[in-house]
Amino acid sequence: MQDTFVLYSGGPPDDYFKNFFDNGYSIGRLTTPLVRGVDCPIDAFYINSNTYQAGSDYATYHTDSICVFEHRNSVPLHRHYSSLFGNFRYGFSMPDSVLIVRQILTVWNYDYIFDYVFHQSGLIELKVSSTGYVAVTNYLDGSTIKHGYIINDHWMATANLHQHIFNFKLDLDIKGTKNNFKTINLKSEEFPANNFSGGNSWPQMVMEEFLVKNEHDAAIRYSFDKPKFYVVYDNTLNQSGYRILSNHFHNTALPDSSPLLMGGASWVKYQLAVTKFKESERTTISEFVQGDPFNPAVKFDDFIADNDTLESEDLVAWVTVGLHHIPTYEDLPVTTTPGKTLSVILAPFNFFEKDPAIHSRDAAVFFHELTNITDSYLHLDNTCTVPNEKPSVY
Repeated sequence: MQDTFVLYSGGPPDDYFKNFFDNGYSIGRLTTPLVRGVDCPIDAFYINSNTYQAGSDYATYHTDSICVFEHRNSVPLHRHYSSLFGNFRYGFSMPDSVLIVRQILTVWNYDYIFDYVFHQSGLIELKVSSTGYVAVTNYLDGSTIKHGYIINDHWMATANLHQHIFNFKLDLDIKGTKNNFKTINLKSEEFPANNFSGGNSWPQMVMEEFLVKNEHDAAIRYSFDKPKFYVVYDNTLNQSGYRILSNHFHNTALPDSSPLLMGGASWVKYQLAVTKFKESERTTISEFVQGDPFNPAVKFDDFIADNDTLESEDLVAWVTVGLHHIPTYEDLPVTTTPGKTLSVILAPFNFFEKDPAIHSRDAAVFFHELTNITDSYLHLDNTCTVPNEKPSVY
């Protein structure tokens, strides 16, 4: 995770200039201890960590700052029930048991829950959920609701419209460091009229591969009018790769001429950008960006400006996701996570010969023998013993 950027709206200058580049506060050191049984399962594996802030003479020790646990999702990983005209033949199913690595950061009033989720299918999710307090301001007589609603009638307090924007760096080495980047463009194609189409032309969807050769073409602003797949792959014949996707690509609604988008927040303009790996391009922003976001020490647009070639290179993907938040009464006293969870997904794309989860002990296959249904392979018993611990004290 590169940065969390909170962009506020408002009437008075102290509201509309209230923009926070959380990396400027050294967010790594703002990790908080995890409450056992609440923030993570009580039987999770808890890890302590240390952070060091430049300019200080010591490291900060964080107790129980990371947890690792297994979780069974409510939706099966895969499932099929095969029948012929209603007669059961066979079926197979598998619960989606995942491994989750979690850390929670508290940056002033907001808390961010970061999850790294590993599925048995080889798919990896990077998730962030927002919670905490909303920032409030005084209601100004005669002001309109264009910046936010009153959320407390007694104090006449308003919470302004704002955005949470996150940038993730994905240093992908698909079977080595010589990788390519391609888009698979989905478009419509007209089939000529024939007897099957009733004498009318028949549109259908087709796909078209496009090798992205340079950084200019790889600075992507997603368009729903032009759906695409984005794949980083190795340079072999089979083109083993991983697809980058998200259902939470974000548009700020601000013009490119915005001083922030021309400065320290230039990365916000791109839902996805792929660049050639360079030691000098390690982060989208510097730790000094909060002090002067208009003349930043690191400007992401400069990563793209040199227009390096991307063919058979060590590639880095930068993915931006976000949400608009209009606070309401229901955000009091603490804003809730449902509806405020964003994710970036790395999905295997011809990387395996078949679904690797098929070898899992969780997989189950059912056959019909006469009138009885039998299972041939089903292991739902716990494989780990829950430690007999005393209740946690926090």
